[in-house]
Amino acid sequence: MQNAHIIGELLMSGIRELATRYLLIGDVRGSGLFIGVELVKDRQTLEPAIDETREIVNHLLTQ
Repeated sequence: MQNAHIIGELLMSGIRELATRYLLIGDVRGSGLFIGVELVKDRQTLEPAIDETREIVNHLLTQ
């Protein structure tokens, strides 16, 4: 359980670092290895990035 917490914090930290470079990443939250990444078109309006999310998921499914 402790390892999941440590690795989860490392993953969230890395994704938050990516968010400084990619405006598509609106928020990162989670606990342990249960991590959520919110993808948005605009960080002010928090409009969901539906098409972009679909493209990423489809790409991951084909890898």
